[in-house]
Amino acid sequence: MTRLTLGEILLCLGSGTLTALAMPGIDWMPLVAFSLIPFFYVLERRRGMVPGLLFGIAFFAIDLRWMISL
Repeated sequence: MTRLTLGEILLCLGSGTLTALAMPGIDWMPLVAFSLIPFFYVLERRRGMVPGLLFGIAFFAIDLRWMISL
């Protein structure tokens, strides 16, 4: 089992961040077309659990901004 490189980690986190920015609230919808490309690049080279977890953490952490309005 090989570890993710720093570049792959940053690609997953960046992709999750860009995807979260495209959701309602900030609403940069055209970003969705490009935000998943780095994530899919990493998934082609690696198995999906760790990259998916990194993507999900970045996405969910930013997308929790709706909780502020409660």
